[in-house]
Amino acid sequence: MLGAQDRHAQLTGRGRPGRQVEPMSALLRPSVITGAALVLVLVVLWFRLRRDLFWVLIVTSLVALVVGEALCRGLGLGAVDRVEWSESRVSGESGVPGYEPGSTLVYTYPDNPRGYFGEQNRVVGAINSHGFRGPYRPLERTPGTGRIALIGDSFTLGIGVRDEDTLPASLEAVLTEAGADVEVLNFGVSDTDTPQQATLLENTVLGYDPDIVVVVVFLNDARSGGTIAIMNSPRGFNRLRRFSHLVNALGDAIERPVVHRELVERYRSAYTDSSAGWLAMRSALRRVSEATSERGCRLIVALYPVLYRLDEGYPFERLHDTIRAFCESQGIEFVDLRAAFEGCSGPELWVHRLDQHPNEVAHRRAAELIGAMLLEDMLAAPTSD
Repeated sequence: MLGAQDRHAQLTGRGRPGRQVEPMSALLRPSVITGAALVLVLVVLWFRLRRDLFWVLIVTSLVALVVGEALCRGLGLGAVDRVEWSESRVSGESGVPGYEPGSTLVYTYPDNPRGYFGEQNRVVGAINSHGFRGPYRPLERTPGTGRIALIGDSFTLGIGVRDEDTLPASLEAVLTEAGADVEVLNFGVSDTDTPQQATLLENTVLGYDPDIVVVVVFLNDARSGGTIAIMNSPRGFNRLRRFSHLVNALGDAIERPVVHRELVERYRSAYTDSSAGWLAMRSALRRVSEATSERGCRLIVALYPVLYRLDEGYPFERLHDTIRAFCESQGIEFVDLRAAFEGCSGPELWVHRLDQHPNEVAHRRAAELIGAMLLEDMLAAPTSD
């Protein structure tokens, strides 16, 4: 969670700025080791080769690097791009973060490969006068109209998609297209975890008198760190990669297996029986279950998958089973949204290559799966006034 009232997070094409390191650690950095090795090789060549051959080798190598750099820039490989997220944040009751009423969300991308973004490759979202994304809805709902509240983090909020393409807005569209008279409210707040969302439910959401509460969980809710922070963080040559497309492209190719292993292990380690994050997440879901039960609300936990290797041995299946088993043990209705993405691999569902949040296609497919669960009951039973 970021505590600044005005949050302006900038992610480079490979992640967040590098952190300070101790002098001894700095000596062991890949860039330092590689630089020392290069100097050693040059010294050996200087003494082993004739001077004319030495300079031919040096000039040839420099020409090859210049040509390689030019090719990478011409083909758009290894570009050090950035994504800018701008959100006006406030601290709400009990320290739960929220948004400045009437403010604007702005997400800016380096390019627009899908043609989805607006001017200057931006997506702009509106925060209503209650401090949440989406159209204003009064506390007292219209008689005869059902009301569903979606709670979650940035996946629910809808980073990188328009207001009408968020998961809550897509769910409302699915239901109304099928003939249901219903409102779906978006209580997504980025950078929040399940305990904070439970507090938001108790302090605010239940005041809107929802019939159904859907808690949208993601694997990083067990405090494992986010996919973007892992996949977009360089492991070496940080400064050089800011200037060289060639070095950045080579670094990406070399580091990809390491990054993928780290992504898998980071999420898996967060769901051990002794994990503090998983313990806190379970406790929060119990609180949500008790609070909704007391108010007579139907509770659904919807698990959004990591949009990664969905079609080739998805590595987080066991974690999905763990969350499902817990929900079933508590009598909580559960839906695994991975079923919505059959035939997809992952990147085609991302907002952008540098932003692995779900795009408008992913949200619509997830909404259709949740909507299929709800429609039969909603159309068969009268809504409460």
